Amino acid sequence: MKNNNIRRTAYFALILLPLAFTLSCQLDVPIREMTRAKTTIGRAIEVKAEKFAPEELKQAQASLFKSHEYIASEDTKKAAEEALKSINQAEAAIAKALPLLAAESMEGARKEYAEAEALYAEKLAPEEFAAAGDSLKLAVERSSEQAHWESHLASLESKRQSAAAKSKAMAGLPGIRSEMDRIRTESEQLKKNRGPEFAAAELTAIDERLVKAEEALAQNSIKEAAAALAGCDELLAAASEKTYEALARESITAAEAALVKAKGFGEVIEYATEIQSAGTLIGESKAHLENRAFQNSIEKSGEAIAILNAMAIAIEKKSDEKRLAAGEKPGVKKDDTALLFPGDDDTTYIQPSVKEYVVKFNPKKRDCLWRISLYVYRDARLWPLIYVANRDKIKDPDLIFPGQKFTIPPVPRKKAVKAAESDVTKDASEKTDEQPVDPVKNDKADRPSE
Repeated sequence: MKNNNIRRTAYFALILLPLAFTLSCQLDVPIREMTRAKTTIGRAIEVKAEKFAPEELKQAQASLFKSHEYIASEDTKKAAEEALKSINQAEAAIAKALPLLAAESMEGARKEYAEAEALYAEKLAPEEFAAAGDSLKLAVERSSEQAHWESHLASLESKRQSAAAKSKAMAGLPGIRSEMDRIRTESEQLKKNRGPEFAAAELTAIDERLVKAEEALAQNSIKEAAAALAGCDELLAAASEKTYEALARESITAAEAALVKAKGFGEVIEYATEIQSAGTLIGESKAHLENRAFQNSIEKSGEAIAILNAMAIAIEKKSDEKRLAAGEKPGVKKDDTALLFPGDDDTTYIQPSVKEYVVKFNPKKRDCLWRISLYVYRDARLWPLIYVANRDKIKDPDLIFPGQKFTIPPVPRKKAVKAAESDVTKDASEKTDEQPVDPVKNDKADRPSE
């Protein structure tokens, strides 16, 4: 209703103003006052007087309409009075509306700027964000000087610049998500490699930070997400160092125990080269450990264990051949796995991905014990376990046949869980017990054919 009245007044003003010019040829019409009143009303509308000073604007329009009516009745004096009255009322509407308009514009600019800040525009769109901040600062200054129109214009410019900063910052969202995915992947890799046993606090802290980052992104707050991710690389580095140092020490201990047992065999002289090579590799592993090159240390210990495992298998194979020559049936001895994973009564087991495996036929990529070990344990070096557990079916580890069904034994290892560990660490350890140790990054490439 209010807008209709305003439109009606403007309509009559447009009709009567030409009439006033026509009559001015015959009468002393106050053209200047009426034109000024019309312009001042237009200015009031521009500063949203319809919203902030509706009564004052309505009165100004009504007075201008009356001025035109007096012109029609040839009363120029009253027409001039109403025109001046309209000017005063329109100026009053402007004076009331303009500060409120400036305040509203500044509030909108501040909101837009805050949203840009939450999207980390300071880093992702620095130029646009800085310009928006400068314009907002100017708007505040002009407002304090009572220059409300200039303040309003500066706020509009700040809002426009903040919107541009937001748009540019949003383009950086995939980068934040990519960073989160990288951190999550590295953390999961450590968990698969028994990380929770040795670096539970660090891995738990990383999980908590990733959750906070996800929550922040759900609120479009890239800045909070980035803040949550800060320090994750340091936590990953600490967790990695603790985990692989512990694994390297375990690997050296296992290799040394295997070497001691190997030296106790009757065929020491025949396998002197292998024993010497294993001893050298263990020495290199210790040197890498001292230099904190843990992955290299684990690799050297693994090579030593592989040599000693092969030696033990060769000795057992020769023993079987002697028993066969004597007419005896070869059997699996109770301590067949003793050399592979030396330990004591304080031993736990890592379960393989399957408990039984049937050899497949694939002429392009034939099944072999190391490839099967890679599939079920994610570690090709553990193939002797399968050989030992299926000695009654495997006469030669280099010769297996499609259709053979092998039992896949669990992997024995020392318990590393202390009584003082938290429930979180125990739960994480139970989950990793289901994962093979030292996983290969791309095991699918070497997975046996189905």
